[in-house]
Amino acid sequence: EVKLTDFGTSRLLSDEQTVKTSTVVGTVAYMAPESIRGVYSTASDVWGIGCSALQMFTGRMPWIDANCRDNISLIFKIGNLQKGEHLPPFGPEAATMSADFVDFIQSACAFDRNERPTAAQLLQHPFVVGGDKEDQ
Repeated sequence: EVKLTDFGTSRLLSDEQTVKTSTVVGTVAYMAPESIRGVYSTASDVWGIGCSALQMFTGRMPWIDANCRDNISLIFKIGNLQKGEHLPPFGPEAATMSADFVDFIQSACAFDRNERPTAAQLLQHPFVVGGDKEDQ
């Protein structure tokens, strides 16, 4: 059984709530683009789940292949992402990823936070429920 936790900046939110702040709060490599801009919601956590899943597959932190020398340059990179060019690099492992896993990451890391599934919806994704035999 695997449990992931990072409650350094936790706050209870409903699915519809957002929090705005003037500071960057969180672990940069797992932050959604809108979080860099100061908007946090449960959708931001879904982005972090996508980044965490990618790291578990590749064994490397997300964005490690993005040529960012420090957290400040990574904040700048993530904060300036544009739709269509916003996914963390999959690295050389991309060729071995199943279609369901790639779709899981793409869904969790949708650029528009309103297009991301909720955590409950993500739990029903074929990658999680075992729809693709390659994932088992």
